Amino acid sequence: MNDVSVAKDSPTSPEYALGKLHEGIQLLSMGICVFAADLTLQIYNKYFQQMIGLPEELVHKGAPLATLLHHMAERGELGAGNKDEIVLKMLEPLKNMAEPYIYERRRPNGMHLQIHTTPLESGGFITIHTDISLQKQKEEDLRRSRTAMEVRMLERSEELRKRKAMEAELAARGEWLQFAVDNIPGGMVLFDKDLRYYLWTSGVEKLWDLPADFLKIGLPYEEVLAYFVDRGDFGPGDKATLIEEQIRPLRERETLHTERRLPNGTILDVKRNRLPNGGLVNLFYDITREKRMEEELAAKTELMQSAIDNMPGGMVIFDNDLRFTQWSRGIEPLFGIPAGTLQVGLPYETLLRLYVERGDFGPGNIDALVEEKLRPLRAREPVLEERLLPNGRIVEARRNPMPAGGYVSVYQDITERK
Repeated sequence: MNDVSVAKDSPTSPEYALGKLHEGIQLLSMGICVFAADLTLQIYNKYFQQMIGLPEELVHKGAPLATLLHHMAERGELGAGNKDEIVLKMLEPLKNMAEPYIYERRRPNGMHLQIHTTPLESGGFITIHTDISLQKQKEEDLRRSRTAMEVRMLERSEELRKRKAMEAELAARGEWLQFAVDNIPGGMVLFDKDLRYYLWTSGVEKLWDLPADFLKIGLPYEEVLAYFVDRGDFGPGDKATLIEEQIRPLRERETLHTERRLPNGTILDVKRNRLPNGGLVNLFYDITREKRMEEELAAKTELMQSAIDNMPGGMVIFDNDLRFTQWSRGIEPLFGIPAGTLQVGLPYETLLRLYVERGDFGPGNIDALVEEKLRPLRAREPVLEERLLPNGRIVEARRNPMPAGGYVSVYQDITERK
């Protein structure tokens, strides 16, 4: 950068750049805070205050970290025990921190946070808080859907895309903000009101498979779109038409949340939002690994369902709470159940009541008959029985507990044998 004096409102002035950085960081959907060497708050965005649940009067430039931690401890955010001892225990390692570290914390309101703290060479540290509640919920959903059919779904990675911690000499507030932006997982680009590149994170070119040093301040976005069109990102067609189709939503300042698959196979999660000054901020995350896991899981699930549907008789898989998770397509007609009755998550008890009410198990108290049938399954006992259905068919049922929890039931129509 040339060492010349420029007006504060000039796009090349430090003050102008600082303002743009501040606007961008306030729009990020993650909490960012920077503490100086004396453990006082220097920089933060609104999501930091909202994610941690701190009152506005406590969060300001110069606020001591100890004050914020005391408030959190009083609310039970930091666990049980003596509040002063808890705060001192948390402050001590931050005073002489030498290496970055990442940990996860669950707030009392159920929100899961991933907290990434990196020491600064000039003293102090930067912390990025990311809400990973949705990821944790998906991990729980995957865990509950496991079966003992020797199918073990890969756990979704508990680590968001790791980025190498960058160290830089931070002497001014603007450098701190740039450092914070460059440590955001994924990537970010700021466009000015004329859709020219103004600011981007260090990994954007690699993320989008662009040539090194391709991006320049002031580069029109049309030129990058032309590069994408030439390499086939948007399929065949007239070049000018394809560029216009892609840039029109940006000119109209439309927000966006979509997925983009690059020619090299990388899959990106793309978000776009308007800036108050007329520009745009784009956020990118590499979700290639997650999408491949989803595709692999879908393929395995489809293969297993096909195998189940083509086996003689029928099969049903229950989870550990005796709820339906999977079944062969012939189960409903085999047992004379109305089409569409079976749903994922349907309690087996509900279906048993239907059987009892139509007389499958003879006369008697409905609750008692249902409990009699459920008892061996709750006790995880193997079951072998023959059932005479109302339509006169005789079905052999074999139920066995699965090692990972739940039950598998296999049914055979043995009417002709009798």
